Amino acid sequence: MVERVFPVDSNRAATQPSGTMGVRSLDQRTTAPCEFSLSLSPPVSQRERWAIPLLLLPLALIVVNLQEATTGGAYSKTFENYLWGRIGPIFDTRVLMRWVLAITWTFSPIETTAEKIYPFLQWGALWLALCATFGFARTFLPSCEALLATLLTSLWVTWGFLPIGYSMSYPYDLPALMFSALGLYTITRGEFWLLMAIVGLGTLNKQTTLWLIPAWALWQWWLIRAAHGKGGNAEAGEPRRVRVLTRKQLIASTLGLGGLYFLLYEVPRLVYRMRAPRETRFMPALYFADWYEGASGLPRYVVNWRELWCLPRAIHHTNLLQNFQWYALPYLLGLAGWRWLPTPLKLLGVAALAHFIPTFMVGNIWELRIFNEILPWGATCAVMVARSLLRPECQIAPVARLPEEEAADAPKPAPTPEVRS
Repeated sequence: MVERVFPVDSNRAATQPSGTMGVRSLDQRTTAPCEFSLSLSPPVSQRERWAIPLLLLPLALIVVNLQEATTGGAYSKTFENYLWGRIGPIFDTRVLMRWVLAITWTFSPIETTAEKIYPFLQWGALWLALCATFGFARTFLPSCEALLATLLTSLWVTWGFLPIGYSMSYPYDLPALMFSALGLYTITRGEFWLLMAIVGLGTLNKQTTLWLIPAWALWQWWLIRAAHGKGGNAEAGEPRRVRVLTRKQLIASTLGLGGLYFLLYEVPRLVYRMRAPRETRFMPALYFADWYEGASGLPRYVVNWRELWCLPRAIHHTNLLQNFQWYALPYLLGLAGWRWLPTPLKLLGVAALAHFIPTFMVGNIWELRIFNEILPWGATCAVMVARSLLRPECQIAPVARLPEEEAADAPKPAPTPEVRS
């Protein structure tokens, strides 16, 4: 796919007032430097590139150790059933981690077992997820605040390991967060082919990579509008080179991602239906609540809606601190301060509905791990809103001004007096 790369005029872009983006029309850009500033924060320093990953390495190790201690990890029945393909319909088709475990186990230079390899794979997946979350948040926030969003993400991941989340963790949960965070990072960088690889591998791991497709489409749509001088809002930051697709390229790339997703989603399920046709007959039953949820036979979305608006009950949890609403706090904070979010983050929030709505319809909201994929977006929004509340001067203007409007308000030069001889 051919992309247009426009150089940035750093002299003029750096003088843009807060809440504006200096842009020219697309025709002007073919002959003049592009003044499109995408970055909303200071540039990433060379020191950040190695210091932050090192800092996040022990953090990921702590979270993975907590996972092992609370859920049983590699020695749980869940892991054993997944490894040997006995976990049941739908879940057995999430094959990537089973393949990765088999490959690393087979080609390991030392004698080992899958149970010993598993924690290291989880550690690596979570570390990459946190690094990608920092890179995504760094697009919108300075270093310290982006690091805070990353720490918030790691803390919220642990909710799924606690009794509120049934103390469950499947082998594909942390890799699903990794693919989602990497996808967001590549979307903000405009790396289409890398996103294709992430969506392909991520779909084999878990089908929740679906939401990255509308995220890509909406992000590129915003870039195209900004490139044509049709608004979009941003804070003045350090400009960088920006890749802008044409409309035809945007449509083709979105269809390509959708086709790849459909192919890799359907093939494992087709194989599973051929292998176990009798088990697939009971797949619709997964969309109804179980007896231990106190609402046997009801559709899951009905039970989820009830649970969303009620306090914890004895059948689920024993105290007010173990409540789904506490887990939803970062998203609620982002929604409460929606007007302070930049347009790209709002559009990614719209794309996140492609993950939340299907999950809410067929999942159990108390299994908090199923919402991990949108945590990087939620944590970034929460920190940005908190930043706007604590530092009002950092609030983002709701509407960007176009270059023509700035030119109209610019002071007119004083007329030159006529000199008579």
